[in-house]
Amino acid sequence: MDLEKLYYVIFGGIITIGGRWLIELIRDKRKGRTIEDNIGGKVVESKILKKLLPGTTISNMKELLGEPLKHHLEDWSILKKGANEDVKTNSYIYVLKNAALKITTKDNLKIDTLTIIPAFKKKINISDITLFKIKLGKTKFTKEITDLANKYGGYQSVRQFVKCLRISIPNPIYKNFTFFFYDGETHIKGDYSKLIGATIDGVCITNMGDDEDSFYIFDYELR
Repeated sequence: MDLEKLYYVIFGGIITIGGRWLIELIRDKRKGRTIEDNIGGKVVESKILKKLLPGTTISNMKELLGEPLKHHLEDWSILKKGANEDVKTNSYIYVLKNAALKITTKDNLKIDTLTIIPAFKKKINISDITLFKIKLGKTKFTKEITDLANKYGGYQSVRQFVKCLRISIPNPIYKNFTFFFYDGETHIKGDYSKLIGATIDGVCITNMGDDEDSFYIFDYELR
């Protein structure tokens, strides 16, 4: 191969690679624009969260937050042994300026669960809807909260592993709070005290007595 042909081969390769890079860049920008459109500069505060608690309506959710980034129907029937009817859940994902929200509903009329995960380096105050002073992304888990714990579990995806611990707060709250912790190394095996001092990184709120499942928000749900 002479130098002229070699030049054209190299030049063509550069153009091809550059074209692919440009296409990927445009795709990334489109994804970013989709998320940015959903953000709309909105932030979630306690006064909004109070209006999104389980039992409130989906129509109210859309009035407060607008259209979600994602809405999908999940079929849990195969996981519910002995279930005589379809167990399907509508999931709505919102990405706001300071947090990601996941809201689920079975009947698509009232909210069953509300999950709140603060954005990177953001703090979300949920003190008004619990009996404790808690800022997600900042507050450390305490023995006082641990004493109310009644359920432990874990959530795992390809890139994430989080531990969760549920507490139930009766009158006047009547809600379950499943707290999330980014900690894949601690094996507590029912000894909740090992989570004392860990930062509370998120929460899923459900009604007491409903025995609703808790939902986490994984990275792939935000893309």
